Amino acid sequence: KFVVSVSLPSTMAVKFLTMVSVAAAAPVELTWVDCSSKKTRSTVTDMSPTTLHKGHNTLITTAFIDAEVTGGTFKFHAVGGTFKGWRRQGDLCGETTIDFPQKAGSIGFKGLNCPVASGPLEVDLDVKIGALPTVDHPGMQNIIKVQLEATNGEEILCVEILCINT
Repeated sequence: KFVVSVSLPSTMAVKFLTMVSVAAAAPVELTWVDCSSKKTRSTVTDMSPTTLHKGHNTLITTAFIDAEVTGGTFKFHAVGGTFKGWRRQGDLCGETTIDFPQKAGSIGFKGLNCPVASGPLEVDLDVKIGALPTVDHPGMQNIIKVQLEATNGEEILCVEILCINT
């Protein structure tokens, strides 16, 4: 399972834009879950496309955020699948590229243009998935949870993305 979850304040509208480069031969099917709690400042309403192919793909997640964000932290956490237990984090307002274990690819977090007012928001994420043997197996699943957290500790947005190789 490959899940990406992002946490942002629930009162602001959020458009989460993900650029994905997939090196595996078979397409990767995506499903997503809004993993927000009652205290999260946003609610995810949509994510598309639901299939990623070799090359560049744009994944757009839409949510609504109800508060201003002046700074914070993004967190990636593999909660299931090949890289279960893998964790990384960085500056919510800065650009960061993080490599997956075993040269399986990378995630490039483009950062928010802080401060961000409540309302619509677009977040860019570049994902490159390498062609490891485990990635090329049909039915292989990965779940990565991506969360955005404000400097005051409030969860801004939470999305889990399940990726299944077909």
